[in-house]
Amino acid sequence: MLKKIPLRIILRNKSQFLGIILLVFFASFTYALFSIMSSNIDSNYKRFIEDYKQETFHFITLNPINIEEISQKYSIDLEERFSLDYEVEDKIIRFYSLLWIRNIL
Repeated sequence: MLKKIPLRIILRNKSQFLGIILLVFFASFTYALFSIMSSNIDSNYKRFIEDYKQETFHFITLNPINIEEISQKYSIDLEERFSLDYEVEDKIIRFYSLLWIRNIL
């Protein structure tokens, strides 16, 4: 298309053609930037899921359970944790033991 447009029209409307070229450049640059950024975020998320152990839930039992048997049966990591409820006036403060398996960020 540029071959069909005479050079005098391009020289007469320099700012218009320069604006078009800059818009195409910035659009391409932004697209490439977001494409690289999204693939990087995806790979970091997958690595985080595989490498880090996060607490998804906790439960309380009245009787002791066999942690090793349940861990092997369901392919999960369990950690025994102790808690203490301390009542102060009308509020309850719950204390937990320290974590050993999970990553603390």
